[in-house]
Amino acid sequence: MRTSHRLLTACLLIGLLGLGVRSSSVWAAATNPSPTISPEARKILDQIRDAYAAVTSLTDSGKLQAHFDVGGQKTDNEAEFSGAYDRGRFRSEIKGDAIVGNTGQNVYVFLPMQNVYLMQEAPKDKVLLESLDQAVADLLREQNLPLALVLSRDAAAELTNGASSVVKIDDVKIDDAACPALLIAHQDMDIVVAVDSQTHLLRRQTVDLSRRAKQRGATDVKVAQAVMDFSHKVGGPVDEAQFAWQPPAGAQPMQQTQSSDLEGKPAPAFSLSALDGTRVSSADLQGTVYVLDFWATWCAPCVVALPEMDKTYQDFKGSAVKIFAVNQEEEKQAVQKFVDEKKLALPVLLDSDGKVSQAYAASALPQIVIVGKDAKVRRVFLGWGLGREQQIRSALQSVLQEK
Repeated sequence: MRTSHRLLTACLLIGLLGLGVRSSSVWAAATNPSPTISPEARKILDQIRDAYAAVTSLTDSGKLQAHFDVGGQKTDNEAEFSGAYDRGRFRSEIKGDAIVGNTGQNVYVFLPMQNVYLMQEAPKDKVLLESLDQAVADLLREQNLPLALVLSRDAAAELTNGASSVVKIDDVKIDDAACPALLIAHQDMDIVVAVDSQTHLLRRQTVDLSRRAKQRGATDVKVAQAVMDFSHKVGGPVDEAQFAWQPPAGAQPMQQTQSSDLEGKPAPAFSLSALDGTRVSSADLQGTVYVLDFWATWCAPCVVALPEMDKTYQDFKGSAVKIFAVNQEEEKQAVQKFVDEKKLALPVLLDSDGKVSQAYAASALPQIVIVGKDAKVRRVFLGWGLGREQQIRSALQSVLQEK
């Protein structure tokens, strides 16, 4: 299976069981601004806050590992990452994947697999996480949490944002060293962070998403966990060259269209091959109501959603509605195997290069788009949860009644 940038960055950490939404960081959704914090945990949090506040330069590296066994679908992935910080400038990279940084003049995000980039003028004042564009800040949080903590106004507050409670738990042993650990409980997940007993910087972050998966309707949740291990070097000289960056030759500015911006506008044109070898294009669908369900086999919410979408396809089969599952950038053989195992009947289209998904701003999975008879986007649904199937059915009935 070919791995896209969506898998290695946010989707590894939260997307697979967070309804695939990249732009909502684990730390960003503050549902409880005042968590209950035990005295022992408060002491460690204060040490973390002071340690990151004192950092003037830092280099780090590590590995991200994700293990999911949900609804009979197993996914195991890993990626290496590295980062650097020096007086406001920074660079974070997942090997072979997204790069986010600040040259001192510009803040940028570069996706080498697609050769696209986003570049904005850097904040003129002190560069803080809060002063960055939210999408950039969220990507940094998800890709390299220690680097995000360096840029935070208050590292302890950043760590506990959105939590319901924080308690000290037994030390975690990492490389034969006992590391103090905190259990940061959220409504839908548990996060354990282990810190270096000497530097008070993070050594490991473990996110258990089992509860979130069950709340989203997943069944047979055996494992749903993402682990990030960190190593770091504080102070000392840094390589100045790593902070310099310009768009490579041929790179294109990143399309910044949001999926919600599509509603009411003409649906982007497409022409894709189906699993059975036929060609399906938007031109062929003129005058009909059609649905595009953007998905991938590694996306756990998609695994939950597809059988329900297949049922919707069966129920609307005799009507004027066409429903297609648009797979994102995976090999045909792997997609066919998945479809056969799940006994899916709805037609599957292969977006092999991801260009159609990009045109529809499908950075969250699953994403369901309903197009009306006039070839304009009527509704966009992000993610999958209780009641989503009925929402889609109701929307389809409404669109079908339009003249």
